[in-house]
Amino acid sequence: MQQTIHLIEEDLKDKSLIAFYDLLADKLGYSKEVQYDCTKIWVSESIQDHIFQHYYSQNCTAQDLGTLWLCFGPKTDKTLTGLTVIVQDGFFKEGFLCQQK
Repeated sequence: MQQTIHLIEEDLKDKSLIAFYDLLADKLGYSKEVQYDCTKIWVSESIQDHIFQHYYSQNCTAQDLGTLWLCFGPKTDKTLTGLTVIVQDGFFKEGFLCQQK
């Protein structure tokens, strides 16, 4: 199952990628003691632009930001409008993924 979330500008103000993921966890009732699977989330271009602006304001280079987005960022879906996020099951992983058993 997937969930669609519509955000407002204030939600995204000065959000890093992890702060954005933490925001989604909070909105969907998860604790911050989760890990994220970035292959299971889509965002609108507007959300991508907001997150990019945060990193550019921190003097991040386009190359560094591109690497960050490719490795840890969500997929950008140009068909999504406004500040829309689609979260698929499995985006949130409770506990630590690399725990010893």
